[in-house]
Amino acid sequence: MTAFDKKVNGLAARHRWNISPAADWHIPAYSIVPMDRKERDRITAILSRCKSLHVDVMQVFSPYAWTCTILIRDQAEWEELQKHQRTVEAIRNAFIEAYHFNGHDDRGAVDAARQKAADLDALDIFSELYSIPA
Repeated sequence: MTAFDKKVNGLAARHRWNISPAADWHIPAYSIVPMDRKERDRITAILSRCKSLHVDVMQVFSPYAWTCTILIRDQAEWEELQKHQRTVEAIRNAFIEAYHFNGHDDRGAVDAARQKAADLDALDIFSELYSIPA
């Protein structure tokens, strides 16, 4: 059990929240489903004081029903994931830009993406994206 797990489980036990691990995320996450808006506001107020946690409130706006899910992630892991995704996006944009402006030349576009990855010191991410063994 990690420090993140201990912290979230401790908060949940102290405040009697029903939490569950959230699946299909790149990093470990927990979800809380509040019963109403008042409970949502109370939970988010408590979680916002924890600087080591990243909190997302996901709501579906429907004229028929109100649903809300609060996702809790480790702040450091969230920031690392965001940095990784920005790097991936920059490499892909370099490929797309070179592909469109250089007459749809695949090899030239891959070279441009490799150069962008080298500039960002992210050749490992380039290898992941283009399935090139390191």
